[in-house]
Formats: sequence, C-alpha cells, structure tokens
Amino acid sequence: MTTTTAQTSDVLLARDRVTAAVRLDRVLRADHARRGATVTTDGSWFRRAEPGPAGPLVFAVASDAGGTTVEVRGPAATPPAARQWALYAAAAWAGLHDDLQTARDVLTSTEQMATLLDLVGEVRLSVTPRVCEALGRSVLEQLVQGKEARRSIAQLVACAGTRVTTQLWHWPVPRDLGATPVWTLHRCGLSGRMATALHAGAVEAERLE
Repeated sequence: MTTTTAQTSDVLLARDRVTAAVRLDRVLRADHARRGATVTTDGSWFRRAEPGPAGPLVFAVASDAGGTTVEVRGPAATPPAARQWALYAAAAWAGLHDDLQTARDVLTSTEQMATLLDLVGEVRLSVTPRVCEALGRSVLEQLVQGKEARRSIAQLVACAGTRVTTQLWHWPVPRDLGATPVWTLHRCGLSGRMATALHAGAVEAERLE
C-alpha cells in the first residue's frame, strides 16, 4: 500500500469567527513528522485534513485576543451540507463546543483541583472528527506509548493515508486501511493485535460513524 496524493483546490468553503479566545497550543498538538503529519502549524494557524465528498478538506483555526477564526478549504464542488459539517467539525476540533461551565463544576469538585484549574486556566478538549480515526489512534496509543506511538501513527498515515499538501496528510479512509496488508502494518511498527483491531475497525467503520 502506498500513499495517495490528492489534488485539492484551495477554495474557502466556509468561515466563522467566534469571540472565544482559545489557547490552541494547549488544545491541539502539531505533528513534527517529515511524512505522515495530520496536524501542522505555522505558529499562528493550526491545520488538519479530512476526506470530503469532492476531495480532501483542510480545517484551519487561529486565535488571538479578540477571538478564534475557523476556516474550511477544499474543492469548490463540495456540497453545502458537507461544508457545514466540516465547519462544525473544525470548531469541535479546536475545542469550541466544550461546555466550560459544566466542566468547571466537575474540575472544581475538590479544593486541590480548583487550585490547579486556577493555575492552568480553562480546559478544552479537541474532538477527533471521525470515529474510525479516534479508534485507530486509541488502539495504537494504548499498546504503544509516547514517541513510539507517534512514530507508528505517522508511518501508518504516510503509508495508507492521503497526502493533501506537501506537509499534511489525512488519516486513512476505511477502504484504504482495510486494504493495507498486515505485513505492511508491521513495517509501521504495529503488532499483529494492532493490525487486527485496525482492520476490524475499518470493516465496521460505517456502523461506528
């Protein structure tokens, strides 16, 4: 299995600006892999790619003191419903859909946690747009930890994912992941159990989503 390179046009499909300022470097983690990076940053904008009905979509978010900007770029032929889904998913990826008041009630349930929250500031969680990717990452990160897990993820994405820009890939779609042989996954640092779990997730991807 080899990397697919997709041709995507850089058309602004959707954009939103919200008043909430987000410390994106605390919510999103950029990949520093030379191949297989699914999240990149230039210091201001964070970007990730997603498969779309007319070609890959690129989510881009940036935040300053005045608020946070969310953009979606991709092919002009992308249907309106897919554009709206992507804008919603991009905002969730940036942690903008979190219920901060409910989270604060939980995080301040003890004096020690309240003190820690005062030191850290607001807590937001990034949402992975697709269940299949979230499952795949969970499989790899549970069985392999730290730098080794990040290396295996980058190798898997470079091997079976789609290259969208010179620096950015998107996670393998279920069809491509399911078609990747076990011995190829082994070369990405995945054990037999990992490969089996990934293939099972690919088979059940539509039902999981």
